[in-house]
Amino acid sequence: MLKIRLNLRKVVAIAICLAVSVTMFAQDIITLKDGTDIQASVLEISEVDVNFKKFDNLDGPTYQLAKSEIFMIKYANGSKDVFTKPGKILSPVTQQFSTNSVSTNAQYKLGANLGLQWPIDEIDDILEYIFYGGGISGEYLITPNIGIGLSAGLYKLRGATLSPVTLTYKHYFLTENIQPYAGADVGCYIVSGAGFTETYFGLAQTVGSQFKLSDTLALDVNVKYSTMFDIGYDYFGVLGFNVGFVYSFGK
Repeated sequence: MLKIRLNLRKVVAIAICLAVSVTMFAQDIITLKDGTDIQASVLEISEVDVNFKKFDNLDGPTYQLAKSEIFMIKYANGSKDVFTKPGKILSPVTQQFSTNSVSTNAQYKLGANLGLQWPIDEIDDILEYIFYGGGISGEYLITPNIGIGLSAGLYKLRGATLSPVTLTYKHYFLTENIQPYAGADVGCYIVSGAGFTETYFGLAQTVGSQFKLSDTLALDVNVKYSTMFDIGYDYFGVLGFNVGFVYSFGK
């Protein structure tokens, strides 16, 4: 009789452990197109959106997310749904998971800017050596936060010109209407004047913000510090200020 009771206790203990394990892992995983995973309990899937509760707060509010923002749902039973139709994120029932910004739904950016380049090293009268001009850029967004591209510019000072041609990298900090970013450039800087042309290798650091004007257009303001190196490993710095517009497309 004692042995039977002990075995019964073991069975009950094992059953409790299994129940706890099922409860712990019986969750749905919503994977967004930006790679974010949301642990959830999916309640309903309509033609355009998904209603769910957060798994760590099943008694809490119900959320609503557009299917266009979702890459896949992996259910607790192991099955999956993959979503590929384009669309727009919807407002949640009680809270918004918002990634809506100029970059979020775009794959490409084209930009044009006006600005100045200001050599700031070893110049006595620095205001006499400001180059004025502008540039163009193209960018491909690997993710909503990361973009790589090309840029070219032409800046003039009396009879001299400064022409940077660089590869660019930007990391965007996504918000609703203002999109700060930081980046780096690497490439060549061509300086020419009366009877001479010099090409320098250069590196640059950039900080700026894009201010959303519409779903595809943004005002871009940035500050860039470029370091230019010559063959003898001497270097000098150029501080740039730029204002322009960026057009996003290719959803």
